[in-house]
Amino acid sequence: MDQELTLPEPVERLDLGIARETMRHRDRPAVRALSAFGKLSDQPPLLAAAAAMAAAGWLRGDRRLVRRGAHVFAAVVLATVMKDGLKRAVARTRPTRLEERGQHEMRLGGPDSKAWTSFPSGHAAGAAAMAGALTRCWPEARWPAVAAAAALALSRVPKGSHYPTDVLAGVAVGMVASALAGRLLPPHGGSGGEDGGEGERSGVAGADRVGYDCPHRPLAHRWQSGR
Repeated sequence: MDQELTLPEPVERLDLGIARETMRHRDRPAVRALSAFGKLSDQPPLLAAAAAMAAAGWLRGDRRLVRRGAHVFAAVVLATVMKDGLKRAVARTRPTRLEERGQHEMRLGGPDSKAWTSFPSGHAAGAAAMAGALTRCWPEARWPAVAAAAALALSRVPKGSHYPTDVLAGVAVGMVASALAGRLLPPHGGSGGEDGGEGERSGVAGADRVGYDCPHRPLAHRWQSGR
């Protein structure tokens, strides 16, 4: 049997108030542009970007980039699995229901139709997971990644897709997913650290140079190697 859930009254009042106010401005050009930008944080585009990163590394023979792409892919997949599980466990009506019918409900194990899948925000979860994974791969990209993730996540509120607390919950899911991906599939591998992949490539190149140029190798062996 479904069990009704409630947020603390001040939180719920603020949550619904922000949703109502921001939805009034959703037809403004800037808000519409932000909402269109927010579509990039859906799971298919994020997974495609991570897969493209790994594919580019494979084509270039860059094992470090392949591993980083796999790490980002894993973070987004984990975030998707976690948010889907929460959506099945907690049903919450979307803000559009509040606007159209004055309805706001939150239940444990309620309906699973799209109108009841407000909690948590999957876009916010994906954006946060991607930002965390990219930051782990390229620490210098931390602030651009965080800023992009924040814009992507916040775009869901004026569109009427999610309440602010849905977005916050999605961000938390993404952060946890990113941390798990860092444990399960770290982007830099083994004990090589951040430069492990570069070391592997330079080591291979160095071995090639030694194979042909080392003056201490027997003359016959050098001649055979150079044939």
